[in-house]
Amino acid sequence: MFRPIALFLGYRYIKAKRTHQFMSLISRLSMWGLSLGVAILIIVMSVMNGFDQQLKTRILGRIPHAILQSKTGSISNWPQLTRQLQTFPGIISAAPLTRAQCLMSFNEQVSAIWLNGIDPNLEPTVSILGDYLKVGTWQDLKPGSFNLLISNVLAEQLDIRLGDKITITRPSVEIDSSDLLPAITEFTVIGFLEAHNVIEESLAYIHWQDANTILNLPLENTQSIRLKVNDLFQAATIANQAIQTLKAPYQMTDWSKNYGQLFSAVRMEKMIVGLLLSFLIAMSAFNLICTLAMSIHDKRSDIAILKTMGCSSFFIMCIFITQGMMIGVIGIFFGLILGLLGAYYIDTIVSTIQNIIGIQVIDPSLYYSDFLPSDIQCQDIYIILLISLALCSLATLYPAWRASRISPADVLKEV
Repeated sequence: MFRPIALFLGYRYIKAKRTHQFMSLISRLSMWGLSLGVAILIIVMSVMNGFDQQLKTRILGRIPHAILQSKTGSISNWPQLTRQLQTFPGIISAAPLTRAQCLMSFNEQVSAIWLNGIDPNLEPTVSILGDYLKVGTWQDLKPGSFNLLISNVLAEQLDIRLGDKITITRPSVEIDSSDLLPAITEFTVIGFLEAHNVIEESLAYIHWQDANTILNLPLENTQSIRLKVNDLFQAATIANQAIQTLKAPYQMTDWSKNYGQLFSAVRMEKMIVGLLLSFLIAMSAFNLICTLAMSIHDKRSDIAILKTMGCSSFFIMCIFITQGMMIGVIGIFFGLILGLLGAYYIDTIVSTIQNIIGIQVIDPSLYYSDFLPSDIQCQDIYIILLISLALCSLATLYPAWRASRISPADVLKEV
């Protein structure tokens, strides 16, 4: 049976013996320290990926990826224009959108909202609003009905129920005056949308023709056209290419102007947190150096005997490199398993902790989510494993080299 001697001896030095239980304990501590560092890094990176994915799917699923507006006013030929836009590379769908910042009042309570005038038939093609419609139907948003959909959070704050009449107030400019005068319209609440953060809470929806009415726009026109693109981070490029091709008095804005800093902050935090947590693995590698150094000191007589028998310095190095890499590989393997399990069940773990201590760890108003998301990405796993293996390999080189420099004559003098 083939058994490399260096590999066999390196493995044997890890196994516990009655006379070397302390060294075995030190090896296990190094191993579990490395496992803990790898597991924590996998869990944290997965959670950061989860928050990034939540921002993409929840927030950017509701807000427009890009908006096309006319420089001269409203858009009259929007049905033809939406069909033309959908032929451009990168644009999935388009729908009319009329929106304005307004004040909503009910029972002497006032709240600021973004009033969105949408087409109930086309809106599902450009957003994920239908997934969050808990009460009511899109078909109830009919032109001239002045029906309204609001978030469940806003309804709870103002104590609004189905069928209640609420007042929408918007600034209006009189033709013969530059003064801002309020325009007041009454709407009927016909449904509620589930919201989990401050951005979603402030969104309200009506039919786009009703929005044109309160904004004094022609009923057949639309204020803008909302676009859905296949690559969120190329939205600005895709929109600019569409504008150049149309060669018309249009202008385009994309989501990054209002929310780009939010995504940049998440990416920066992911990079910084990953870098800081990498020091946990570096510390575990340092412990591996100490473990090998103590093992080499304990095995000085064995090294002297092997060299006396004719073993080369390179062979001695291979023994202790094998010992260190075995500790590292086993530690990384268990860290990988613990990290994947922890990342997969992190929401359940956090929910259990919240129920036990009675404190809400995840605040939706701060984190744009009411649960702890996790997104395990293979790329991050590969990077973590490669960094861990590289640090463990480097940690074994110096102690192994020191072991290869031990002279049998010096060891005999100590006896």
